Amino acid sequence: MIQDNHIATGSGEKTVAILFPQEVSTFSFTAREMKKKLERANFRVTLMDVSHLSSVSAAYKIVLTTRADLAAGDYPGSQGFTLPVSKPEGYSIRKNPEKDDGSWYVIGSDKSGAMYGGLDFADEIQASGLSALCEVDDEPYLASRGIKLNIPLDARTPSYSDSGDSAQANIGNMWDMGFWHEFLNEMAKCKLNTLSLWNLHPFPSMVKVPSYPNAALNDVMKTTAILNPDLMARGMSTPESLADLQLVKKMTIEEKIDFWRAVMLYAQDRGIDTYLFTWNIFIYGTEHSGYDFTTSVTDTHTQDYFRKSVEALISTYPLLKGIGITAGENMSRDSVPDETWLYNAYGKGIQDALSQDENRKFRLIHRIQFANISLALKTFSNLHDRCILETSFKYAQAHVYSSVRPGYVHEHDDAYLRDIGGHKTWLTLRDDDYYMFRGGSDPDFIREFVLQMPHAQMQGFYLGADGYTWGREYISMNPDSPQALVLKKRWYSLMLWGNLTYNPHVKDDKFIHALQRKFPTIQAGDLFTAWAKASQIIPLVNRFHNEKCQMDFEWYPEGCTSLFGFHDIDRFIRSAPQPGEGIIGIPAYVENLKNGVETTDDTPVSVAERLWEITGQCIHLLQGLKAADDKELDETIGDIRAMASLGQYYSRKILGALHTCMTEKENDTNRKNSHKTQAIQYLEEASAHWRRYAASVSGMYQPQALTRMVAMEKGLIPPFRQTDISALQKEVDLDIEIARKLC
Repeated sequence: MIQDNHIATGSGEKTVAILFPQEVSTFSFTAREMKKKLERANFRVTLMDVSHLSSVSAAYKIVLTTRADLAAGDYPGSQGFTLPVSKPEGYSIRKNPEKDDGSWYVIGSDKSGAMYGGLDFADEIQASGLSALCEVDDEPYLASRGIKLNIPLDARTPSYSDSGDSAQANIGNMWDMGFWHEFLNEMAKCKLNTLSLWNLHPFPSMVKVPSYPNAALNDVMKTTAILNPDLMARGMSTPESLADLQLVKKMTIEEKIDFWRAVMLYAQDRGIDTYLFTWNIFIYGTEHSGYDFTTSVTDTHTQDYFRKSVEALISTYPLLKGIGITAGENMSRDSVPDETWLYNAYGKGIQDALSQDENRKFRLIHRIQFANISLALKTFSNLHDRCILETSFKYAQAHVYSSVRPGYVHEHDDAYLRDIGGHKTWLTLRDDDYYMFRGGSDPDFIREFVLQMPHAQMQGFYLGADGYTWGREYISMNPDSPQALVLKKRWYSLMLWGNLTYNPHVKDDKFIHALQRKFPTIQAGDLFTAWAKASQIIPLVNRFHNEKCQMDFEWYPEGCTSLFGFHDIDRFIRSAPQPGEGIIGIPAYVENLKNGVETTDDTPVSVAERLWEITGQCIHLLQGLKAADDKELDETIGDIRAMASLGQYYSRKILGALHTCMTEKENDTNRKNSHKTQAIQYLEEASAHWRRYAASVSGMYQPQALTRMVAMEKGLIPPFRQTDISALQKEVDLDIEIARKLC
């Protein structure tokens, strides 16, 4: 129960009473957040139970309620409200029409709607004051707006990303309730309502299976061994890694179950649905169980274990909303036996659980990765009638920050969207572009991306990384204590995604006001524009440098590198632009110049000039922004400045690659020498910009081992395990030598 009796109510013009049913934790959270916001605007705020509505004497009263409670309760003046038809999580804000007593009602279609309405209402009060408020109706554009988190539960039950430093550092956080409270609060404030947890084989760390009791794991462990898995997640747990286990936390399996039940309850109280996603068939964690499980699709013994595990998972966690599966990385690649195995394991496990609970509803999300769509839907057509079957597409595009059009889902004349018929789909939005910086912060890009989604067939999306774990951050040279959440560091980007998928027509003013509240000492409009400009750099580079650079292991733009090593100017010459983006690649452009053919697409020159223009505007705006004693603002400005330096590097690298290609294609000696001179000049400039970029990065961040930059396949391991921006300078400078050796 919230008690603010020490704050006196009264008739002063700056007094506000927020009234709500105090036994509802969603409302208590909302009211506390509203109180923080209003107090920053110098209001005196009292939090009170709604039963005091008729007696409170504050100048302004804000009532948090739902439509159902409003209809059932005694709320003066509320009978006169006209409310539109509303979706779940929608809300209406109304002023008491009976008299001018400063009473406002935030009316959610449900508790989540009231939460979003209350938080938005407090933002508007901060921005405009109470006297300028208007009545509002709003509702979500996309129903499910999610986070994708590859969750490192334990060295024995790893996720797909556990070979990276960030995953290993975050194992303990996955079992820290304080972490989850902070994480889920941040999601709620960003209007993100779906938490998807991804693990290769989570069952031993999360459930007891009565038929297979030895499969359950006590305690939480990490390994001191270095993991070098392949790209199919084989080798994530090895005899060597299991021989070097260290205790992270003492916990029985019963305590683990209680822990995850509490996480899911807290998520529900923040309006967040929890899902668990697996790849198949992995049996990590059961190596010493004595059950001799295998990864064969013909092994009915292992299949039965999975079926019983799925049943136990659903029965153990009544708040779990669904499971995501795929005919995955460790299956046979033969669709018929793979889908049969999946149905017999997951489908029948769901049937078993739902048949025991006549009130339970559930969702199965079948990812279309290594799968035949029509066969998958046919195989699962007999799923329990209280289980919704949906699909998930990998990916909208592999690097979400490239085109504003989620092109993969539209390939082959929208074949996927036709094939799924009446089933709703989810899109995976892979943010594998920013492992260091606070990028992805251009509202125009996100807004247009959202409007280009196949809205009519979408249930929602989940946004996250595979190459970096969105837990706490451990690379800062000036860390917080405890280390900051990645979600808090990336708060602005996630606020944009959450708000613009809730309502893509939200104006930029909302985001400028948010920046002004966060950083009151600066001109928020300048920061807004500089941050957006800096966030346009990587998408433009990704669109230009795209062919065979689409997967996260093929291209990491913050480091101009990949699993295959640094991308030199030869790679920039060879890699064609993203199809459909109206950009011509270097060889095709040079051929047009040679043949006197007019180029109507954006050229390498115009792309380089656009990058130079963006970075110049960004740097100019930063000159007027001073961080004073604000650590977060200083780091934000540092990130933007570093991204600008990276943009200058890519601008000059593209021109250097262009003139290198022109040198190679030119027959006239004078023109050849001229292009060679220009190539060397641009690449020397690029080197200087990289040196400035590396200096910025090394002052802010430590090198780290990234998941997709290490692998055990012969010939794929780069000459370094850690991605070190300063150490890449020698690779950058080799571009100059390539140009100098031209003849």
